[in-house]
Amino acid sequence: MTYEKDLVKYNKKFREEHKNEIDNLSKEEKKLFDIFMKERPYSLTLEDSGYIENLNKYIDEHYSGLKNLFVPKEFLEYFEYTLERFTEFQYNQGYSRRSFRSKDYSPFLDCSFFLMHNYY
Repeated sequence: MTYEKDLVKYNKKFREEHKNEIDNLSKEEKKLFDIFMKERPYSLTLEDSGYIENLNKYIDEHYSGLKNLFVPKEFLEYFEYTLERFTEFQYNQGYSRRSFRSKDYSPFLDCSFFLMHNYY
């Protein structure tokens, strides 16, 4: 209970401190922002993005507002480095995952949002 109360307080404070940035988010980014703040990104379902050759470039083109909002500037380099390395790992998760890898970054898009939320 205490954790949930503290989280609600932090969310409110975060919204107040970043009101201008939140207002400038695109419609899709606002939708994701609300999911992050209410339900957590684990309930996130994204539309098919197609083949993604470079995840950093894709996020900068489509979700730069969220990235700038959630990832502190001092950790931006680490965040981008991690996104570059996603294809070195399996894209399936869980106990029964298969050890397939892919040059396509689209299976890792939801993982990038989990990572972004963890920086928040």
